[in-house]
Amino acid sequence: MKNTISALTPATITAWRERMGYSQRDACNALGCSRTAWINWELGRQEIPHYIGLACAALALGMSAYGDEREEPKP
Repeated sequence: MKNTISALTPATITAWRERMGYSQRDACNALGCSRTAWINWELGRQEIPHYIGLACAALALGMSAYGDEREEPKP
């Protein structure tokens, strides 16, 4: 089966972060990634992993980590 999911781009991940009201640091904390990785994704230096797109979608829908009982602040 052909993968029809389009890859995230630096522009789309930056737009997601801004739409969520996150600083780069906030986005890293929410996704559990390093700030260096985030900066490289936004600058197009590294390909954005598929799982980051899935995590971004989940956060945009108001979901928290599976099994995480903490309440995350909503933007």
